[in-house]
Amino acid sequence: MNRCDFSSISTCLKNHISESNQMSQPKISSKISAYYSKPSNQEKLAHTIHQNLLPLMSDCNMAIQDIYTLFIQDDSISDAKKKNLTPLYKPASSRLLFLAKLISFGMERQFIKRNTKNQKLLAGGALSPIVLDYIMDSEVPKPCRHFIGRDKELEELYTMLEENRHVFLCGIAGIGKSELAKAYAKRYIKQYTNILYVEYTGNLHQDITDMDFIDDFPENTEQERFQRHNRFLRSLKSDTLLIIDNFNVTATQDSFLSVVLKYRCQILFTTRSKLDEYCTLPLKEIEDMNALFQLASVFYSEADTYRPTVEKIIETVHSHTFAVELAAKPPITVISIRCFRYTLYLLNSRISCVICAFFLPPVFLPVYLPNGWNCPH
Repeated sequence: MNRCDFSSISTCLKNHISESNQMSQPKISSKISAYYSKPSNQEKLAHTIHQNLLPLMSDCNMAIQDIYTLFIQDDSISDAKKKNLTPLYKPASSRLLFLAKLISFGMERQFIKRNTKNQKLLAGGALSPIVLDYIMDSEVPKPCRHFIGRDKELEELYTMLEENRHVFLCGIAGIGKSELAKAYAKRYIKQYTNILYVEYTGNLHQDITDMDFIDDFPENTEQERFQRHNRFLRSLKSDTLLIIDNFNVTATQDSFLSVVLKYRCQILFTTRSKLDEYCTLPLKEIEDMNALFQLASVFYSEADTYRPTVEKIIETVHSHTFAVELAAKPPITVISIRCFRYTLYLLNSRISCVICAFFLPPVFLPVYLPNGWNCPH
């Protein structure tokens, strides 16, 4: 990521001026920066830019757009400062004043020497720009506090993404795919420049269109928004991870999948669908009984007292993660101790759905679930 200061702003401007017209870059004195810190002098600077600088540029709008992107993506600039200057950029009539104020701001900032290694990687196109402040609402939700028992899968997922770039995390509903994806993002956050999150709504094309880029304009058509967003996502490199959660369709049901799979960034899909033609990581039940018992203990305070019963319940629901959690949570009208005490009754009967039975008070159990009755679940 480039730091937005006078050096980087002037570099952006120079990149849009032909070599024959380029000037040397003098050191900025404190007197000059103090002069241009006054609003009236910033207006004069905007007028000077219009008269003397714009005629030297082949595409002045692109130059200002590049500087705006530099400004927005610099996470060392406060949100308050960004909110203060951003409104000047969107109306075309005030963009030169935006540029003048940003130049003045850049003059006042301390110059920090660039990291040579990262600068070369960025210049060579090997790294993505930092986009968290550029794409709004793209932050990965935090995993649940009681996430447990998936260390092996996290390591395997990291290896698969490094080797294959695009991975489909597959499994039945409630097995923990989304939580694993969130936990992966939390554990490996330092391995990526960016981690973006998209909740799949049934249409990848529309989901990309609906992403909220900070420089989207109200007057942009959906097609214009999609083209800009898609072009930007295509530019991201393998140091960016894109998580597409709940992609519960097949490749034929969403034809835009083939376009997304051409992105150069790493992509992690979570899905219930069987997509054997792609690189997949099937997510199975947690095998560690201690981990599952610990999960149940989070929701049932007396788990230690009734451990044999709790473990029997875990076995009965086939170690299904969400089923264990649901069984351990008390129904709204039934206290938790009741659920686990009458489990003994369930285990001695031929009822097929333990989870369903948990939502009936024990007094009604023989009426609604007599021996041998098979729940439709």
